[in-house]
Amino acid sequence: MSAPETETTSQKSGVSWSLLATAIGVMALFAVFAFMLLQPGRDTSAVPSALIGREAPETALPAVDGLRRADGELMPAFTSAVLDGRVSIVNVWASWCAPCREE
Repeated sequence: MSAPETETTSQKSGVSWSLLATAIGVMALFAVFAFMLLQPGRDTSAVPSALIGREAPETALPAVDGLRRADGELMPAFTSAVLDGRVSIVNVWASWCAPCREE
């Protein structure tokens, strides 16, 4: 009767060692990413993009039927001329994107 108890104990020990090894691996991976993100001299405010500093492409979108401004006037079509060389933020979203739908 002592033999099955020994096997059960070793099986439980094997499971706990594999779980411990997995947990250590995950923590080590997290530590590597944290180290990469927290390097001294890294500019965390920089947004990596190939489009920063470049002109926006020419855009011509037709007016939406029935869409009105807050003052009641119909919204005109949107063209690149509306931006007129000003710094602008263009918010692009998709219907399948959960955070985009929330916004």
